[in-house]
Amino acid sequence: MNKSYGESDINLKFWIELSRLNLVIGRNIFTPIKTFDLSPVQFAVLEALYHKGQLSVGQIKDSILTTSGNLTVVINNLEKRNLISSCPGEDRRVKLIDITEEGARIIEGVFPSHVELLDEILNFYEEDEKIELITLLSRLRENILEEKQ
Repeated sequence: MNKSYGESDINLKFWIELSRLNLVIGRNIFTPIKTFDLSPVQFAVLEALYHKGQLSVGQIKDSILTTSGNLTVVINNLEKRNLISSCPGEDRRVKLIDITEEGARIIEGVFPSHVELLDEILNFYEEDEKIELITLLSRLRENILEEKQ
């Protein structure tokens, strides 16, 4: 029995394609970080700290789009490897995280390959097409967030 859901069929296909694309890009884009024994989330934390400087745990969470529970484990593991350091902020309830020299060295070693792979994958589109896709996807995200408020 093959039911048709009309517009929902298109929405389901759209979601499936976005999900598949995310998986395919994820499998390819994070290849260079494996040589440094980093998970994608660990890489994201290091990259955020490298490019933005010292951040609170909350700022990192917002920056890399992950959950706070998972982030605590990630931060603890990076700290054990001496890739980041932490200290209390002015408000003792806030923990500030910074990248160490070793963490910066790793990002400097892997980030160029990461960007190169991203360019290879996404240069399929012309610049104006990418801008249009960015606009469309941003509008969708903003609409979803507005509806939740």
